[in-house]
Amino acid sequence: MIGLVAATAVFVGPVIEVGRWLPLRAWLNPGCSPVTLVAVLLLVSLGDALFNSTVVLPLLAGAGGLNSWSERRGLGK
Repeated sequence: MIGLVAATAVFVGPVIEVGRWLPLRAWLNPGCSPVTLVAVLLLVSLGDALFNSTVVLPLLAGAGGLNSWSERRGLGK
């Protein structure tokens, strides 16, 4: 159960941060499309990882990228 919660937090945590810093209206903006794409791919891959018990390493890199993006937004850089 601890592993399931931890794996879910790895994928959902960055998406929540993007939702916090990027309003839903801005998700359709072409300038925000890379961030939106990675967030949606993380949620889709979460569903796949829960059923197949696999985690694709590039998606973990995407989660880290979203996390660092939200950190930069929070610091005002």
